[in-house]
Amino acid sequence: MGDDSSHLDRAKQLFFRGLDHMDGGDLKAAEAAFRATLAIVPQHGPSLNNLALVLRKQNRIGESAAAAEAAVAIDKTNTDALSVLADCYREQRRYDESLDILRTVAALDPSNAEAFSNQSFILNRTTRHTEAVASAERALAIEPRHVDAHVNRANALAALRNYRDALAAYDSAIAIRPDLESGLIGRAAVLFRLDRFEEALKIYDRALETNPRSEAGRLGRAAVLARLKDYESSLAIYDRLLAEKPDLAEAWNGRGNVLVDLQNYREALFAFDKALEIDPALAASWVGRGHALYDLGQDAQALDAYCRATAIDPNSADGWQGRGDVCSKLKKYEDAIPAYDRALAIAPDLEFVRGSWLTAHKMICSWPGEAATNDILARAGRGEKVLGPFLGLHLTDAPALQQAITAIFADAKFPRDRALPAIGKYGEHGRIRLGYFSADLHTHATAFLISELIERHDRSRFEVSAFSFGPDQTDAMRERLRGAFDRFIDVGHLSDREAASLARSHEIDIAIDLKGFTTDSRPGIFAARAAPIQVSYLGFPGTMATNYIDYLIADPVVIPETQRAFYTEKIARLPDSYQVNDTKREISQAPVSRAACGLPEDGFVFCGFNVSFKLSAPMLDDLLAILKRVEGSVLWMLEDSAASVRNLRREVEARGVSQNRVVFAPRAPLPEHLARHRLADLFLDMLPVNAHTTASDALWAGLPVLTRQGEAFAGRVAASLLHAIGLPELIVTTREEYVALAVDLATNPDKLARIRDKLAANRLTTPLFDIQRFTTNIETLYARMYDRYRRDLPPVDIDTL
Repeated sequence: MGDDSSHLDRAKQLFFRGLDHMDGGDLKAAEAAFRATLAIVPQHGPSLNNLALVLRKQNRIGESAAAAEAAVAIDKTNTDALSVLADCYREQRRYDESLDILRTVAALDPSNAEAFSNQSFILNRTTRHTEAVASAERALAIEPRHVDAHVNRANALAALRNYRDALAAYDSAIAIRPDLESGLIGRAAVLFRLDRFEEALKIYDRALETNPRSEAGRLGRAAVLARLKDYESSLAIYDRLLAEKPDLAEAWNGRGNVLVDLQNYREALFAFDKALEIDPALAASWVGRGHALYDLGQDAQALDAYCRATAIDPNSADGWQGRGDVCSKLKKYEDAIPAYDRALAIAPDLEFVRGSWLTAHKMICSWPGEAATNDILARAGRGEKVLGPFLGLHLTDAPALQQAITAIFADAKFPRDRALPAIGKYGEHGRIRLGYFSADLHTHATAFLISELIERHDRSRFEVSAFSFGPDQTDAMRERLRGAFDRFIDVGHLSDREAASLARSHEIDIAIDLKGFTTDSRPGIFAARAAPIQVSYLGFPGTMATNYIDYLIADPVVIPETQRAFYTEKIARLPDSYQVNDTKREISQAPVSRAACGLPEDGFVFCGFNVSFKLSAPMLDDLLAILKRVEGSVLWMLEDSAASVRNLRREVEARGVSQNRVVFAPRAPLPEHLARHRLADLFLDMLPVNAHTTASDALWAGLPVLTRQGEAFAGRVAASLLHAIGLPELIVTTREEYVALAVDLATNPDKLARIRDKLAANRLTTPLFDIQRFTTNIETLYARMYDRYRRDLPPVDIDTL
């Protein structure tokens, strides 16, 4: 009896000694005391509680959980032990078990604010953000100044993209504890998502004043600096973090993101792979890997990376967007659309994805309806980042809205890059040095248009270089252009800054962007200033809305003075059509028949060889209205894809016209394509984007083109061509006039024959196909641009007079 009493006294002394050590912060001594107590009284619940707590504070999670489990086995209502056990399970990512225990604690003690706050934390971790808000609010109802509950609520609101309320919740936490690291970092992260980068940087700096070694603070600061284009400082932070902690996956991921921005894709892949070695479940690194592979043109591998990201995190909006982008690039639009749908369901404000979604629909003539299009345009009108410039041209004919859409995109994606020093004035070269920049210097519409101009440039006055960033493919056009340029330089492997630096090293006087904002364009080269004079020409029929493109080459038809205000650049006006043409385009003389092309021998053939992307429901309505009024007529269209043909046939039938009256032509080599135009009777143009090269192909082949002139550049190109070839009578301005004139020409063969004869007579005697006249005029514009530069005069609108 006496021995038992002395043992209990000894256990009691050890227990209280353990408490003293805990209060004094000597965790090792506390642990020893509680273990000694338990050696005497193995079922002593308070000692097990405190041992679990001491072990947890030493981050010995497994041992802490075992002690807490032993305490709970003794008393299942022991809320202290249950709370420690829930915390351990959370650290072990046993989230469901942790949540169950916290709910038990809350049921046992409904006034336990900490239990509800911790539930909110776990619900956030398991992406159950709406429930997380509710749990945090339960905690705050019990304890209004519970800072962790405020932060957990804010984190949930931020994840739900309720940024306004999230910021208010972070502010509530910071008001209680101004140096609260988690609150400051969370607030900065929301500001980052709102593109308020300067504000975010200040908050991260404030958090780092509190804890200079904060990983989250330094990671966030590095990400902000990258968005502010201070890549050097951003990389320095990531490198310091990795020097301290080489297995910090988030730092490798951030480093990879910066390297993608710098177009250093190989090093970026290395960084993402390091991150994934450390944490294979880091979805963000699979997304980053997908971005790098996409930009390297390794599309199958990119798609695999994005798929892995969405498998790990089904709520990865960036992963779904990436899947959509790759599928679109591969022309698998029917797979792209549901991927974009998922991305938008997760993140309705995801930048420019609505435009990608609509583009995929338009590519296969799967039009989602007028309401969807109007919603996107309304959002763009409010300044939202919803669509890119190229789609904007195809959705609206209003030049003011086109300019606004392009400005939003250019500012978000390609702002002025001042990393390179300002260009000093070059010495006199004797000849003006022109640099044409394009991805299309091979068999491509742009190359077909521009090749003879390059050959005809006056070499006594101009030195002409190509800067190619497209595929290095060998074809007849590529070889022709290699022979035409004085220098043909491949910059596809260089970053934008490197390409700009290379152009500077060649002292290019005038850099001409033949791409603008179109597929495979590289506006970043011009954002970094490749030359003292920078010009947009031919590729993008509209303003680039930037502060680094000095001139836009146009003509009085595509940009009349009444529309001048909607073009940011200075206008360099050619007197005739702005469009250059190659008079060496061969038309095949091989026999071609209507029967071989699936066309009726006697019916009237309306031709519309535009790509299906240009077609819209209202435009199709007009085309079919013409067919309905011209008995036996057919519409001959270009076959883009099986999906677009299938959908178009369905749309035609739905409008009460037999699908047999729409005939599809497969793609063909240019000489054969030009030859088959003689099987058609009249080319029907489209709006809001006219036929461009397609229209000049038709006119070159002798086929009259009927156009409806729009308001913006892209919708006035065919009118420009028709004025330049002396056929203004084929230009109308309303839908009613368009349908009426098409029907009139189809039913009045003598009238149409007179127009065809006029076209044949004008083809080689009017300005449109007078390549020497065109060359002289555009060289005059280049010379005037250069003269102003040499005299230190700013760019102004110029013409050839």
